[in-house]
Amino acid sequence: MQMAMNAIFIRKIKENIRFHLPPWLPGRRCFFMNIIEVKDGSPIKGETEPMSEEQLQKEYDFYIAESIVGMLYKEGKITQDELHKISALNRQKFSPKLAEIMP
Repeated sequence: MQMAMNAIFIRKIKENIRFHLPPWLPGRRCFFMNIIEVKDGSPIKGETEPMSEEQLQKEYDFYIAESIVGMLYKEGKITQDELHKISALNRQKFSPKLAEIMP
């Protein structure tokens, strides 16, 4: 079954596909889909791990904190060294599982 999409870009990351939506669409700006079958019909091997509400909140908080730090850097209010130090502290505080694949 085909589904119409208005994705800005689509990127494959490991066993997931990441969709980025245009800002005018309501809801989440980015979401993931697991790939469960490839074109030749063989399933992709791997385990999925459900994420708790608490971990999901930490992921969201980390993303927001990194967005704010990124804006401060772009506006010239912090240096690149400070940006890296703050990002390291954010990773310690929020312990994000998805940080390695976040933009």
